Amino acid sequence: MSRKAFITGYCLRAPGINSDTDLYETLVGGRFNPVFTSIEIAENYFTEVGLIDFGCEDRFLPKASLQKTMRPDVLASCICISELMEKYAITREEAESMPLFVANGVTLEPVWEENNAVHAAFYSENHPLHKAEKQAILYQSFPPLSALRTLTNATESFISQVSGLAGNNVTFGSTSLSGFYTLQEGVRRIKRGECKRVIVGGSFFAGIFSNLSFKNFAPDSRRRESTVAVYLLLESEEKRKERGNHGGYFVHEMKSLARVAPVDEKPNGQPYVEMVKHCQPGPVLYSGGLTGHSFQEESEVLQTTRLPQFSWFPFLGHLGAVSMLMNVITGISLLGCESAAMVNCLDRDPYGRESLAVISKEIE
Repeated sequence: MSRKAFITGYCLRAPGINSDTDLYETLVGGRFNPVFTSIEIAENYFTEVGLIDFGCEDRFLPKASLQKTMRPDVLASCICISELMEKYAITREEAESMPLFVANGVTLEPVWEENNAVHAAFYSENHPLHKAEKQAILYQSFPPLSALRTLTNATESFISQVSGLAGNNVTFGSTSLSGFYTLQEGVRRIKRGECKRVIVGGSFFAGIFSNLSFKNFAPDSRRRESTVAVYLLLESEEKRKERGNHGGYFVHEMKSLARVAPVDEKPNGQPYVEMVKHCQPGPVLYSGGLTGHSFQEESEVLQTTRLPQFSWFPFLGHLGAVSMLMNVITGISLLGCESAAMVNCLDRDPYGRESLAVISKEIE
């Protein structure tokens, strides 16, 4: 059994950030040029949506026939996995038994778009009277593979198809707590000796449906959120030694206060009151919640710790299922350029369920 689960590497795609180098330069040098578009969700209720730029992608893009049925977050996930496998020499043979744990950020926008097309075709003034011809038009307006876009495990399914990852794969939830669960499960499998390598991660598709899902928790008239994909490779100590690697970054501690609240219940009380008691000396990375108000609440509480703090919220907004994972890879980047030995990654989902992951640096 492995005493530690090391984070060997990661890949991400986010607005303005397409590599670990981009992430580092953003944190250290302040170079950051994300692209946002504004969507009117309802009257006087707007959301700024951060977009991933796929224009520079080539080697890691899946074949065109698959891209047609992928949401942007799923496409970003497949690109990240392909890059991760090449970077760390994960063979197809190894992938057949390697576990994959995915935080799901499924949405329904594609279904709405295609339903509108079907509706238009059905009620078109020029549609034929013959049943067979009418069915043909309806079939063409609603692609048979569109259902793949909204499967709960769509991301996991497409990743498996593209990469060959066929181990004990699992999809977790859709709020930011699911990102914590993917990391926690990966760490458990490594420490139990069930596998030497595991990939954990997830993606979030920003847009109309995610806004409507949490509108009760977000009374602000303008919000910001971003489509993001983040994936990490975890390894056992034994695997790292086999590859001649020593030292690195490992998961020191994980905790969650995951009380399942009723759907219509809003979280009460100050955020992170209990979690900050478990924070270690070192920077605090936090998600910031759904709105500017929740970000301000979290920031004020964490200032009392007198520890350095950082959040992506002012830059990218709400990151859904990958909020915790984004904090983790940001923490790794900070550990690489600062004297701190640990970073604290905090997250609070829209239902008030909190989680903490402490990442530590082991010197070679």
